[in-house]
Amino acid sequence: MTTFTKAAVTTSRALSRLLVGGLVLGSMAGLAVFLISHEQVLSVQTGSMVPTFRPGDAVLMRRVGPANLQPGDIISYRNPHNASMIITHRLINKDNQSGRLTTEGDNSSTPDADFPAQQVIGRVAAVIPKLGRTLDYLHTPIGLAAAVYLPAALVVGAEARRVIKSANQPYRARTL
Repeated sequence: MTTFTKAAVTTSRALSRLLVGGLVLGSMAGLAVFLISHEQVLSVQTGSMVPTFRPGDAVLMRRVGPANLQPGDIISYRNPHNASMIITHRLINKDNQSGRLTTEGDNSSTPDADFPAQQVIGRVAAVIPKLGRTLDYLHTPIGLAAAVYLPAALVVGAEARRVIKSANQPYRARTL
């Protein structure tokens, strides 16, 4: 191997490590900010809010108290009949006396049944097109393996190869 080829390979490896390290640190920093700020990302599953957002999009939710909600806000709340189901629709009515809210999907002609304001998870702060598909994929066993286990195995393999290579080299004492 020529000196130029060795330098290119070394540079390529260094850039790869820098890229992977940057992605890992960036992801960790993003996750930390996300957890500290009490935000949540939800994947859109139905077309009830078309054209505002579509199935496969993701919505970024910010926690907000019921007193800060206004008609026109897009909110997510737990379905009163099925707590594992989250609904994201536009708030159309807020009854301050009873504390009940009414929503309706933008693509729907009838309002949803009213529900207690305590069911609200948050208000939509942003819509990220198509990210919901990626989130759904990451919740599958194959997606988890591709996103977590495969990169971890690659890092462990690269480190093992480096350790084996250095173990096979004769020890050279350094002089100061």
